[in-house]
Amino acid sequence: MLNVHHLELFFYVARHGGITAALPHIPYGIQQPAVSAQIAQLEEHLGAKLFERRPFALTRAGQMAYEFAAPFFSGLDALESQLKSEPEQHLRVAASAIVLQAHLPALLERLGVQPPELRLALREATQAEAQTLLIEQQVELALVAFDAPIRGLQSEVLLRLPPQLVVPASDPARNAATVLKREDLHLVAMPERFQPSRSVLAELDRRGLSYTLGVEAGSLDLVDTYVGAGHGIGISLAVPSRRSGSGVRYLPLTGFDPVQFGALWKGRLGPLSERLLAEAKSYIRDLE
Repeated sequence: MLNVHHLELFFYVARHGGITAALPHIPYGIQQPAVSAQIAQLEEHLGAKLFERRPFALTRAGQMAYEFAAPFFSGLDALESQLKSEPEQHLRVAASAIVLQAHLPALLERLGVQPPELRLALREATQAEAQTLLIEQQVELALVAFDAPIRGLQSEVLLRLPPQLVVPASDPARNAATVLKREDLHLVAMPERFQPSRSVLAELDRRGLSYTLGVEAGSLDLVDTYVGAGHGIGISLAVPSRRSGSGVRYLPLTGFDPVQFGALWKGRLGPLSERLLAEAKSYIRDLE
């Protein structure tokens, strides 16, 4: 297959009448020996000489190659200008379920861009899932809980959420420490792939506390529902502005590390994602 990079170098050489003359116009740093070597590889691949060196002159094959390459490479600057002048209206976001359901609609409203003008791609994700989506460039920004910076990605902590236990409203316990001392402790929690559960369960193990994970619930709302129905003690987070579940109470988990929630992205954010991140920071300040 034709090496497009080699063809690009040939385009500049043909356009400016020689390798030395082309060097100042190639839009990235490359030395004359490297250009000569790559042009030679192109000629070897094509089985044809593309130009005479001294004096410079395109061969018939070189003229054909230049006429093919010139419209594309000559138009790149115009294409770049046109794309940069168009407002970015495509937003690709991964986020935890609670963000997608309870907060992202308000963020989009604050952003001032709505469908049909906005093309919106949403993915529900944990930290690990968001990492994969970002690396594979399926999303541009992730708003999730994460426990540490991730190699190859940029991150910014937006808030820290204290963990808490969820108990039935009728439970006589006045603090979480009393509940955690119970011998027959059945927990209701989100699966361990979700960072909030993983963090709290790891701390319970570190303290040598005994428990059984009886119910895996897919959201904090479901944790409240099943605790209220008598299926155990729940693990949750103190999320600002979140409504209390019916028939339950919350007990702070004193001495447990808060869960970091924030933004992850790879490389440089596009204009719309950058605006969304700024709005998320402002939105969180308003919640607090």
